[in-house]
Amino acid sequence: LRTAIDVSKDLPPVTVDQDRLKDVLRRLLDNAIQFTPKNGSVSLRAIHDQHWVVIEVIDSGVGIPTDRISDCFQPFVQLHRKPGENREHYGLGLPLCRRMVEVLGGTLELESTEGEGTIATIRLPVSDHK
Repeated sequence: LRTAIDVSKDLPPVTVDQDRLKDVLRRLLDNAIQFTPKNGSVSLRAIHDQHWVVIEVIDSGVGIPTDRISDCFQPFVQLHRKPGENREHYGLGLPLCRRMVEVLGGTLELESTEGEGTIATIRLPVSDHK
């Protein structure tokens, strides 16, 4: 698995609960790794976009059908679970991540192409502090 981190050097500050943000990033990265083949890639990117810091977790994994993306944010929905498969996860990760990001004042969205990969995008407001 290839990994990369690309963080813009001119990121403005954001005022957030660091532990909560770390938890969200860990969960999103775990998800990306879980659904990406060993010869694939997972990357983390952070940029400044006007009044937002934008953080993306990008993978070259199995992807999600476009018409099922909204289902990913519903509790207990698991798109890639096969019947009889060991139930190690419960489909709460993405709904929890979205809610935690909303508590931080931001948004979490998914873009995906089935068979090509997924981009999870967090947008957090830039702090008013100068």
